[in-house]
Amino acid sequence: MTAGEAGSKKEGDIVNLDGAPLRITRVDRSQVYLVEGKTPQGIAMGKVANYFNADAGPRQIVVSWTGEEMEYYSGMSTSARWWRRPSNCKGSRPGGSWPAMDEAGGTARY
Repeated sequence: MTAGEAGSKKEGDIVNLDGAPLRITRVDRSQVYLVEGKTPQGIAMGKVANYFNADAGPRQIVVSWTGEEMEYYSGMSTSARWWRRPSNCKGSRPGGSWPAMDEAGGTARY
């Protein structure tokens, strides 16, 4: 996908970036407002990047572009109650899962 093609997308469009159809759920732009310390190459105050999020269930791909440079991020949306950690970590439950979280972020009772 080129930056021009990405720029023509709107919310609700279907894209196929890796063999699976994903619906575009957000089209927006981000801007760097504050920089502390040394930044990666190409990052500077005022820099603007355009992006869209494309989702299918918990799966998400973010496509970001500045000028003709394209970046792709692939991941998934999760909630705290589904996170797992190794069973050998201090404080873990048998089976290795984190305690379920209630809507306010507190630990739910079992």
